[in-house]
Amino acid sequence: MPNGTNLPGSQNFQQGTLIVPFVNDPNKFYLFTTEFTLPAFQGKLFLNVVDMSLRNGLGEVTESGIEIGDGFSIRLVSVLGECGKVWVVTNKSQTNKYCVYGIDENGVDMDPIISNVGLIQVNNGTSNIKASPQEIN
Repeated sequence: MPNGTNLPGSQNFQQGTLIVPFVNDPNKFYLFTTEFTLPAFQGKLFLNVVDMSLRNGLGEVTESGIEIGDGFSIRLVSVLGECGKVWVVTNKSQTNKYCVYGIDENGVDMDPIISNVGLIQVNNGTSNIKASPQEIN
């Protein structure tokens, strides 16, 4: 895929990459990647954009290497919210700080919601984040 080689990110981790469709365009996708460094057990979070309508449906990376921030673990998960909004959840390495980025028809909100949740994650950053739908009444 054109512009698809040498994207930032580490290839050896199970939750280090996440693909999220655009809310208002079925041909475009956000590709989140993490670049993890050892022995610090933390890395950078990047945003890339793929447009599958280009090159007769084979697609092309149209934006790449947009750095969102650093100090992250390699855990990424997405959650579908109300009105088609998508939430991308990750956490800061070696902390209990979880960063949630909203995606709507206007794009990715680069100003995350940050919450301190649970215990400080003191492992090497290789565990998983899981999400489940839950209604709170």
